[in-house]
Amino acid sequence: MPKADAGRLAAELSDVRDMLMRSADALAAHGLIDGERLKDVKKLPGYRPIATDVATIVEVIRERWASVQNKTPLSLAELDGYAGRSLDLLASIGLKDQAPVTVGEAALNRQRAFTLFQRAYDDARRAVLYLRPKDGGEIAPSLYAGRGGRGRAEEGGSEAAAPSPVSEVGSAPVMTMNNSTGLPATSPFTS
Repeated sequence: MPKADAGRLAAELSDVRDMLMRSADALAAHGLIDGERLKDVKKLPGYRPIATDVATIVEVIRERWASVQNKTPLSLAELDGYAGRSLDLLASIGLKDQAPVTVGEAALNRQRAFTLFQRAYDDARRAVLYLRPKDGGEIAPSLYAGRGGRGRAEEGGSEAAAPSPVSEVGSAPVMTMNNSTGLPATSPFTS
């Protein structure tokens, strides 16, 4: 069953559920059916709850059909039709749930999983580099280090390589200052 048909059937069964619930509540108020079993019927959104609610109400009314058949505007044929339509909706939901995963979905799931892994690894790598600035790169190397690519000699031939925009730890110029207080004046970011 196509998705649009399942949506249309679910909308119809939602109206049927409301109508059946009103009839079942009236029958339960008069003690003709078991009202306790109707408490399991929840008005949750979604295709599966709609289908199971309709099937439950139909079953509760059908069990006591001999005593309620002349006291309700419903007929046994209508109840059978509603039960069949709820099974059709459940079958269409089941087919969708068991449909094979397409190649695009699998690729998207792999991409999402790698993105989550990459973000977590980057966070861990930043923590290691903060705690161990000298040997943190060996403990948690970049995921992209050593992947090949062009070397600097192949890039531009005789052109000089541009300086790195990020300075290495400890390469900052040494600054002298008058420290009359005697407090330590070393950078907290170098060891």
